[in-house]
Amino acid sequence: MFIKDFWFLGNPIETKIGICNFIKVKDYEKLLFCCSVLEVDKCYAIQAIREQNKDIPDIDYIISSFNNESFLYIIREVKWLGLYDGYINLFNFCFENKNAFDLIETDEELNFYVDLIKEMNHISFEKPSGNAELDYYDKLKRISQERKGEIVTFKSMVMNVGLYKNDVFDLPIYCLYEYFSTIETNKNYKTSTLYQTVSIEQLKILPWYADISINKTTLNDKDKEFINKHLRIVKNDPSKNQNSTVKQINDLTKYKNNLGGM
Repeated sequence: MFIKDFWFLGNPIETKIGICNFIKVKDYEKLLFCCSVLEVDKCYAIQAIREQNKDIPDIDYIISSFNNESFLYIIREVKWLGLYDGYINLFNFCFENKNAFDLIETDEELNFYVDLIKEMNHISFEKPSGNAELDYYDKLKRISQERKGEIVTFKSMVMNVGLYKNDVFDLPIYCLYEYFSTIETNKNYKTSTLYQTVSIEQLKILPWYADISINKTTLNDKDKEFINKHLRIVKNDPSKNQNSTVKQINDLTKYKNNLGGM
């Protein structure tokens, strides 16, 4: 059992398959590269196997047999997928024991150690919902947040924590988030105090963590058509604006003058 209250110390964690290290800020880019293998799940892997072998007469039988196997089995047996090498690289990067991945015996154990790596280093992936309209909502919500400076980027976290810590690049990523969270709490308190004394309608304040260098998401013609469609829905039926996502799209109209360049 891991005592997470002490994770902020950044000490390595002992597990059944070896010692797992917290990755440092300066190695974040390499960590993301190693973690890219986690974007492939069992369903995607089986789909890739089907696509690559669709001309084989018994492909349906083969796929059926893979459906009954563990994901760990597929990773280790279907080497051409590249998953085995990917997991070896990830576990070698995070664990001191270079044989760590091969010691994992079940999918449950694999999920446990993958979740541990992700939690120790604040790694997360946002997979598409599979619903085209919901994916558009998510995209437009992000664009709205970008325009208002509400996206917290890794760069902005490092730069802000760096104002207080000279060795920020040598901090474990987990500790970076802890420092940033503490700074955020303090800043939010000061902002709340300011709102108590000044009418919020009179203010136009960019969030303190805003990354003004962030690359703005580009809208294509289909995106703009989607925006206009939902703005008409809100105009014809104001009650629709109660939906937080539609409201985000409505907020985006405040930046209409920038639509042509997005």
